[in-house]
Amino acid sequence: MEYSEEESSYRTIFWDTPGIESWHELDVRRHITSLIEHTHPICMIYCASPGSFAKLEQVKWLLLECHRQNIFSAVVCTNMWAGRNRRELVNELCEIIQSVHPTIEPREEDGVIYFDRVTLCMMVNSETYIDEEFDLTKSPSGINELIFDSVTESQLKLSLASLGATSTQTTESIDQYQTRIIVKCVI
Repeated sequence: MEYSEEESSYRTIFWDTPGIESWHELDVRRHITSLIEHTHPICMIYCASPGSFAKLEQVKWLLLECHRQNIFSAVVCTNMWAGRNRRELVNELCEIIQSVHPTIEPREEDGVIYFDRVTLCMMVNSETYIDEEFDLTKSPSGINELIFDSVTESQLKLSLASLGATSTQTTESIDQYQTRIIVKCVI
């Protein structure tokens, strides 16, 4: 965890360390709620790779809590070229999102599935993928789109929430919060 009060910049990362799956549900929820209250994030990025394990009820709760707190959520399938079941993972993640937002009709555009201005779901690959057996190389993809879409949607929500401010104040406020993409869960 990194905190810097002077810069209003925070970053929290949960890795898939041994034992994290045995955290008590209430402890996890208290901890994340405390982080949200302390850091006031504008965006949460949840990452899962094909073949990973997660307690789906915890993921659903996290998405519900972000929605309740007006935090934009990006749900991401990482290592998109490494697993055959990446499409299954994206479908499963979209089902969870749909259960949280049953009235929102998802739309897909350029590989990104948008759930209005609340949540997005997409696949990314942050490093060059090389499969020597099949002589296949895939360049990194999706990272810029993830950052741009998450920050843009988060900033839009922030500016809509502060409609009482002048356009100059809103622009300054958005610039101030641009680096506050806070809660990132990597599973």
